[in-house]
Amino acid sequence: MKPNNVMKLILCVLMVALISGCSLTSTDADQALAKLDDKKETTIRVMYYDEQYFMQRFGNLFMAKYPNINIEVVSTRDMYTNNQDPKTMYAKFIETEKPDVLLLPTGEMERLVGEQLLYDLEPVIAQDKFDIENIQPTIIEYLKMKGGGKLYGLSPTFSNEVLLINRDLFTKQGVQLPEGKLNWEDVMLLAQRFPASQDSSERVYGYSQGTYRNDPYNLMMRIAESSGLTLENEGKSALLTPSWKQLFEQVVAVYKSGCIARDQNNLEIGTTFTQEEWLLRDPFIAGKSAMTIASSYEIGNLIQAERTLKDRSFNWEILSAPAGDQADQSTNFSLNDIFAINSKSSNIRAAWEFIKYINSDEIARVYSKTPNELWSRTSYMTLKDGKSLEPFYELTFNRNETSEHDDYYGVRYQLNDIANKEMDEVIADKKTIDQALEAIDKQLQIDLDQLKTAKDTPAKQ
Repeated sequence: MKPNNVMKLILCVLMVALISGCSLTSTDADQALAKLDDKKETTIRVMYYDEQYFMQRFGNLFMAKYPNINIEVVSTRDMYTNNQDPKTMYAKFIETEKPDVLLLPTGEMERLVGEQLLYDLEPVIAQDKFDIENIQPTIIEYLKMKGGGKLYGLSPTFSNEVLLINRDLFTKQGVQLPEGKLNWEDVMLLAQRFPASQDSSERVYGYSQGTYRNDPYNLMMRIAESSGLTLENEGKSALLTPSWKQLFEQVVAVYKSGCIARDQNNLEIGTTFTQEEWLLRDPFIAGKSAMTIASSYEIGNLIQAERTLKDRSFNWEILSAPAGDQADQSTNFSLNDIFAINSKSSNIRAAWEFIKYINSDEIARVYSKTPNELWSRTSYMTLKDGKSLEPFYELTFNRNETSEHDDYYGVRYQLNDIANKEMDEVIADKKTIDQALEAIDKQLQIDLDQLKTAKDTPAKQ
């Protein structure tokens, strides 16, 4: 071969190599993240409440699939101590511990997005073609709302509530089974069609709220939240209004009728139960309540009771939870564990592989067999011991929720004791409704003033 031809051949080879190299570089540059190097060992730090539970739930499965990625759990168990401001403690925890994967309270997402501390997942979701189409759309919408229109986190599970009905009790009492979506007025009217027998052994209730929530204030707040009633307006009590008085009257009336089960919490410290005794403390599980509000956890208890207490089984059905003015919205919708990536992490690809895995179809398929959780992927909502879980997925989140929602939620719980005391006195005809409302209103304003003072006082570092 002539020298000139040799030189031409060499130049051609070099040009091809150069073009190929440029092409590869261009492709890499277009990627949100470089692919995982499965030959390189790395460690990611993950925030979670409890290390042992986390490893049993997610960690061991993930490390078996990705043997080159180790997980170090950064426990948040002692994060909220010394009565310090939770938001301050959370921010300090991230700064000090530098986790790669963050466990997000919903109230913190907006702040962290504003401080650019969260990694935007949408580009890498598109790059990896990760399927989010089969995640309940409400969950993605909620996360994007909290993220200012972008997706910064994913949650493998969520919580919601439904209405359970005992079909056998409806038939026995000659009450027509409910159809379609009910509101709270429908539920209360149905409950009052079940006669309040005084024989405790044969006592049947029209409605109950589980093992430990059967009190008037809890019911009143459930109805209020679904109707858009709030306890406060710009830091002032909103309780002394016609709407609240009307609701107060309705709840007192149904409790006076005797159709609603009451709590059985007058127990001595140290009281123990067998598994059967504990399950049967729930009036619905015991077959003594026609309707109840339930989470997936309580449905798990019901299924467990069916398996272990054969003589106690009955026909039951899952309906959508009672709604208020916004028929498709639930005030009980929440995400359990929102995982996000620390934008300052040096292990973003490994952190993403973890989040991708725990939100995958593979994990949902494994855990959907257990009865106590709702998985975000809609492929696994159809059957649970032969029952459809679809009603859990029907109601979406409260679109009027604000960033201050979590702050005022605490005030609601502070009122629990005084509100139930006052409502019980009205039920017993010892007080008027106006007297009870005024007493609750006074305490509510004290709690709101204390909250304002706490928010206005600079947090101690």
